[in-house]
Formats: sequence, C-alpha cells, structure tokens
Amino acid sequence: MPNKNLLFFALIPFRKLRDQVVIFKQDFAKRFNSYEALKPPVHITIKTPFICNDNAKNELLSWFSELKFFQKQFNIQLKDFAAFPNKDRPVIYINPIETQELKGLQKEFISGFGSLLPAYVTKLDVDFKAHMTVAYRDLSPDMFKKAWSEYQYKSFDAKFEVNAVHLMQHNSKKWELVNSCCLESD
Repeated sequence: MPNKNLLFFALIPFRKLRDQVVIFKQDFAKRFNSYEALKPPVHITIKTPFICNDNAKNELLSWFSELKFFQKQFNIQLKDFAAFPNKDRPVIYINPIETQELKGLQKEFISGFGSLLPAYVTKLDVDFKAHMTVAYRDLSPDMFKKAWSEYQYKSFDAKFEVNAVHLMQHNSKKWELVNSCCLESD
C-alpha cells in the first residue's frame, strides 16, 4: 500500500510561468531521456520531501493551518540555469536569485517546522540552496554532460511573486496541493 504521508513544502509560481518551465522539462525528457522532473509540479522546495506517521501529519496540518509568517510577500527573480553536477545523480535547474527575503522565509519556516517535528529536518533543509529543477534522478551522467554543454549558456529570465507557502502531498500517483499559508502583503 502506498504511503499517504509523503509531503513537502514549496513555493509555486503562477500558471504562465509554470507552463514555460514545463517546456524545459519536456525538452529534457525528449532529448536527454530524463522524465522524472515531469512528475512533480514546478516549484522551489522550502522543506524537502518527508514521510511522517498519521499523528505527526495531524499535528503538522494543525500547525500549518495556524502559521503566520513574519516575512511579507516578495518577488523571486529566476535567472538562467545552474547545476548540481553530482557524480551519479546530476541535477539541472533554473536558478532563483537568492535574496534575504527568500533565505529569511525558508529559515523562518524550517525553524518553526523544526520546533514541531525536529526529526524531519534534514541537512538539505538547513543548507538551503534554492532551485527550480528541470532535470534530475534519471538524468544520466553522460546525458548531463551533453545537456549541460548546452544549458549552461542558455538564458532564462522571469519573476514571480511569492505570496504563499504550499503543502504538497503525494497520492501514490501524483503530487496534490493540500493547503496553503499566505504571506501578508505590504
């Protein structure tokens, strides 16, 4: 039986930008044999995926529904492509320009999350590196070299307003939005 409690928290851009990013994901699938990035929604991860038990999930849902952020709404600039050229599992992503607002939001979120469920905070959560993945997991090292030789010079420039943090849950087939916590406007 699939686990119903596979969750993560993310920033999700508006539809038009998501559609633009999906075109890149489709290019990686078609030309570089990397399909895995097509599965999750277009997003920037704020808290890495984790599996929790039903009790922890209920606590988490209650906490998240009452969460109030100090961070106000802000814009994220997406600029060009970058990579984590890991030897066995390389990743290519659209590069969000890391601002104090973005770092502050993620740090504030992980601090609160960690107070509730410290066992679920990982090194990746603490050593946050914002990214919007377009190819990963099934991108072979050889295909990474081929793709990166092109994408390292490709330009991309877009901006979106961050007005909420979204809780996503996997339903055994796809990721679904469970709840959103809005940031206050100025």
